[in-house]
This record gives sequence, C-alpha cells and structure tokens, in this order.
Amino acid sequence: MNRTLKNIIVNFLTGGVTIALFATIADKFNYGFVGNLIGSLPIITTYMIFHAYIKSNSPDTDTISMLWQGVWGALIYIIFNIIFILIYKSLKNIVGSYFIAFAGWVLLQIILIVCILPQFGIKLLKNRDNVSPM
Repeated sequence: MNRTLKNIIVNFLTGGVTIALFATIADKFNYGFVGNLIGSLPIITTYMIFHAYIKSNSPDTDTISMLWQGVWGALIYIIFNIIFILIYKSLKNIVGSYFIAFAGWVLLQIILIVCILPQFGIKLLKNRDNVSPM
C-alpha cells in the first residue's frame, strides 16, 4: 500500500474516532459541555505533538515550530468563534452566519500566512526538503 494512502487512512480513522467520541458526549450530556471540551482540550494539538515528534527528522525544532504556529492558529480560531457568535445573534441564520464567519477565518489565515509571518522569516507554504518516510 502506498505510504501516503496508509498515512491518510490511519489519521482519518484516528480523527473519526475522536469526532465520534465528541458527538457521543454531546448526545449523552449537552452541547455546552462539548463546546467547553473542544475549546479547552487541545486534542488535535496533542495528536500533532506526538505525530511531529515521531515523524520528524528534527523533532524538537519541528514540534516547537508547530506549537508556536498553533498559538497563531488558536487566536484566529477564537476570532472565528467571536465573529460567528456576533453574526448569528443579529442574522439568526446558522448557515449564513457560519459561512460569513468561515470567510473571515479564511481571510485571516491568508493575511497571517502570506503577509504577517513572512515578515518574521517564517514561510509556511514552502515544501519540506526532507520528509521522513512512514
């Protein structure tokens, strides 16, 4: 089996189990509890810390870089949530509110990746020269 395909399948199953777990918790308890968990329990970050550490040729450098970029991403995620809440309160349309907030998230990501981070010498859209095999 192709390494990339195997990697996709393993990570898809891991992510699917995680999403199923959160959906089950929401049905069993309540959505406020799940909102608190997904906002305060960095399950994706935890998974990616171990993933980067295991797969990287320079685990310390890549893991620390990923975590710093996670801080920027978390700030944009918080802004996305605030935009969504404010728009939904006035628009009262869940689909329209989501897509407006999502457009804001995309715009903020583009500004961050293309304009702000290169000023600090960080280029996230470059290809990695050395990708470790699976």
